[in-house]
Amino acid sequence: MGKTKTIPLTDLTEDTRFQSRTRTDDVTVADYKEAMMSGIMLPPINVAVVEGTIYIVDGWHRYRAAKECGLDSIQAVVEEMSVDDAVWAAASANRAHGLRRSNADKVRSVEMVLALASAEMLSDREVARKIGVSHEFVRQHRHRDDDQVVDEVVQHDDAEDDGGDDVVAEHDDNNTAQGTHTHRNTDGHYRGGAVRRQEIRHYPHMIM
Repeated sequence: MGKTKTIPLTDLTEDTRFQSRTRTDDVTVADYKEAMMSGIMLPPINVAVVEGTIYIVDGWHRYRAAKECGLDSIQAVVEEMSVDDAVWAAASANRAHGLRRSNADKVRSVEMVLALASAEMLSDREVARKIGVSHEFVRQHRHRDDDQVVDEVVQHDDAEDDGGDDVVAEHDDNNTAQGTHTHRNTDGHYRGGAVRRQEIRHYPHMIM
């Protein structure tokens, strides 16, 4: 758990790697600015110290409001983190406080963490729990690229089948009944279109 300290604004570094918002909301900044000028104490922002540099991970609107107020410093919860930890912290920001996250903000949060090596071994539910979104939301974005590649590969296979004399299509009653087909290339090897699609989905490492 970090410690709350007074940090000079000039010591804080803005880095989009740790910004889960897709945009800054000017109305929210104005509201925070008015509150600060009225003497209202807002909650401290959260910052990560990564290899000696202090990065904002939560509280970008309060930080901007403090700058517009002409303040020299701001209260912040300070914690030593790795780059990955800082990204996780930023992606989970505003899940329960502050300006409600837009759908675009949630998409950015998911994409931020899925790009990390530390997320590769986590299930969709574990990722979702850590950043405060649904596991279905994570699943859709995690496998979106795989599904696109599958469709492109299958379409490429179909195009090759339609355009060459070196492929002989053979149909049998079983395959036809199941809505699948098998192709025999001139080298005598067989492959099924439906099976190929399933192989790619379940064994993405087969796609080069």
